[in-house]
Amino acid sequence: MDYLKRYKKKIAFRGLTQHTMKSYCTYISAYLDYLKLIDKYPSQVTPNDLRSFIDTLQKERNLADRTINTAISQLRFSTIYVLHKHWDPTQLPFRKFDTYLPYVPSQEDVKIFISTLPDLKIKAMVAIMYSSGLRIGEVCRLTYQDIQCQNMRIHITHGKNRSDRYAQLSEQALTILTQYWRTHDKPMGYLFP
Repeated sequence: MDYLKRYKKKIAFRGLTQHTMKSYCTYISAYLDYLKLIDKYPSQVTPNDLRSFIDTLQKERNLADRTINTAISQLRFSTIYVLHKHWDPTQLPFRKFDTYLPYVPSQEDVKIFISTLPDLKIKAMVAIMYSSGLRIGEVCRLTYQDIQCQNMRIHITHGKNRSDRYAQLSEQALTILTQYWRTHDKPMGYLFP
């Protein structure tokens, strides 16, 4: 069985979504291409080969340290779970990187921003994302039945980690959403097709 198939089979055992599985394979595919260049099989790789691959990846793609850590994590997983070999973290340590606090606009700034959006559909989506803390994918999957106006909440189905939850719905977001719904043929299925 080819190595990439074995790798995919091992990560499939973890019950990950297709999207996550695809992202887990990103750097393993590049790693296997690299091994062809140096004419080695994964079972023959040394820590120097792994470091060399990471250096090559860094130089060719100019990746951030967080992204390099993702590649190292994928190499670690394949070494331990596919090759059944010991992983020595001292041979290929994770990179340290600066952490910073993101810019958080004030409520007034957000209110002004949302009010300037010309497209009512986009305005409704942004208002819901901001007020309820939804991810873009969750907003895109919202249906008419998910909006519970009387309880002022939104039912989110199959969110991150495939779990359901409720989110609060603000008065302002509901006002914009209602305006959108009335002017866009009152969609009864997906709200934002």
